[in-house]
Amino acid sequence: MNIGVLGPGGVGGLIAGLLEQAGTPVVVVAREPTAEVISAQGLRVDSVSFGEFVVHPRATKTQIRHAIEEIFKVNVTKVNTVNVRGKARNFARRGVKTSGKQSDTKKAVVTLKPGQKIELGGVNYFEQ
Repeated sequence: MNIGVLGPGGVGGLIAGLLEQAGTPVVVVAREPTAEVISAQGLRVDSVSFGEFVVHPRATKTQIRHAIEEIFKVNVTKVNTVNVRGKARNFARRGVKTSGKQSDTKKAVVTLKPGQKIELGGVNYFEQ
């Protein structure tokens, strides 16, 4: 099965690189300047922060543990969380300048039992 990636920016480039490392044929479609750089240098994934999930801001560690275990059928040994404040933004609507704030989020870093991993479509997205 061939997979195409349109626009190899941060996310598209990461997904294309991980799929290529897994041995899946990948076709990357990009604009001319980016295509020239990819043709000359290729795509390489140096490091990725595996095991990080964005969760609901009011989710508890126990809820996160149960959700990960149920969805991915793995055993979770530890859950670390961090609350991330939303950024302040300025914008204009109908010629009126106003300010707002992005929503607050929470990130969860999950540690699995040794030897277990989370795989999606044959690609390992979680390594210890």
